[in-house]
Amino acid sequence: MSWEQELGVKAIKNLHKKGLLNNINNWLEKDLTESTPLWVFFEMLNRITEETKVNNPIQSGCDIDSTPESEEKKYVVVTATALNVRDNIGGNKLGVVYKGDKLEVVREKTDWYQIKSDKISGWVHGGYVKKYNAAEEKYNYRSIRKFSSKVHIFEASQKDFIIDVTLGKRGKYEKLSEIEPDSNVETYANKKVVCKINGGFFGGGEHLWGFADEGKCYYSTSPTFPDFIYYKDGTTEIKNLKNAKEISEIQGKTNWIIGISWALIINGEINTLNKDAINHSKTRHPRTLIGQKKDGTWVLVVVEGRGKNYSLGMTANQCAELMYELNCYNAVNLDGGGSSEMIVDGNIKNSPTDGRERAIGSAVLVFKK
Repeated sequence: MSWEQELGVKAIKNLHKKGLLNNINNWLEKDLTESTPLWVFFEMLNRITEETKVNNPIQSGCDIDSTPESEEKKYVVVTATALNVRDNIGGNKLGVVYKGDKLEVVREKTDWYQIKSDKISGWVHGGYVKKYNAAEEKYNYRSIRKFSSKVHIFEASQKDFIIDVTLGKRGKYEKLSEIEPDSNVETYANKKVVCKINGGFFGGGEHLWGFADEGKCYYSTSPTFPDFIYYKDGTTEIKNLKNAKEISEIQGKTNWIIGISWALIINGEINTLNKDAINHSKTRHPRTLIGQKKDGTWVLVVVEGRGKNYSLGMTANQCAELMYELNCYNAVNLDGGGSSEMIVDGNIKNSPTDGRERAIGSAVLVFKK
């Protein structure tokens, strides 16, 4: 048996230990042959994972690891502006990866790495990458359980990261994975997006209530719903801007303004301002939350719900308690339900309740400076 098959069999046995082998025989018969290259094993295992999530929702909360449990995954980060990915050592070009891209290492050989990512698999020269050091990222992603729910948390320092809101392509709903920063804005040129979450409520437009960014007001505020304001001095505020005139009076001092459904934390205290305006605030659902600590650190949160990953979701009050425990000074609720989604380093961290990504109107992006 080849080393590729040996590694694949180890990975399959690992899945078996975790009880995630439903429908695997069909994949084996279809994809596993004597000449199967290594990357096909990983693609196969990814498909097995997705198949299991669809057909075994009870087991969908288990973590899938395509390597044996005893082996820790290794990564490299691209240091060149652009780097060719080849089909073999010194072989033909398959595609390109770019500076800052994080690549999983499958195998090392002399000066080359066999790598895989969510977009491409192949070989890259070791002279144009460096070993990944998690400490250098200066952000913290983790998942916890709270109120019988799975919670995804992303924290990033204001010193090392830029946070922005965007409508993506104007006049179009897009999947979160497809929403990219405005390439015409110099601030974001050549910056790596490390995290995305879905933005505000939408319908009849890309964003309900107020939305102002980069000195432009795209949607006027509502006299009923509060706004989350991010100032150029790095602080945030939650207040109700009643009309476009009130936006214009402070717009020059802000990075962006977004209208929100209800507040969670105001000036360090739990305050669910406006939650009674929306009935589902009192019931448990998937939620997307954003907050800022007193020291400027950003806290982005997605709560899974409706049974995904044994997760019930949260009420507004539960979300407020969660963000308080995460030391937020100001925090608000964004859109939730099937729209709730978090992507970190290109990987979707939660299980969207629609079973797939939903096309949404706006997003929050975090860039590495």
